[in-house]
Amino acid sequence: MIVCELEFEREDPEKPGYSLVEVDYYAHLPFVSVKRFGVESHRLSLRKNLITGQYEVYRDYHFTLAREEVLTSTDDLQEAIDYATREWNHYWGHIGTKERDKVCQHTGREIAFLCPLRDFPSSSMRHE
Repeated sequence: MIVCELEFEREDPEKPGYSLVEVDYYAHLPFVSVKRFGVESHRLSLRKNLITGQYEVYRDYHFTLAREEVLTSTDDLQEAIDYATREWNHYWGHIGTKERDKVCQHTGREIAFLCPLRDFPSSSMRHE
């Protein structure tokens, strides 16, 4: 997956101070990991704190506790992505290894699908 930092600039109207866009790495933990590591199931996501300007990887314990836990906060998007990937591999690695996600380069093959700088063909183009 390629993640574009420009997608994180719009504020979430329901959570002022945080980006509307989040990247979810997993929605829950498999039972085997809950049992093995003694941790409650949670969602793992990456967002931007628009007040501090830092990317946060956080756990959302939405099933029972309704609380969040920020695991890391950094100015470096790739560092945040790598941290989230390590978490995924820790809890889901029994099914395989997640390949490394990358930061959008806004051009060529290293561009996120929803990057605002992506050139989409004009809808006014003729189809033959």
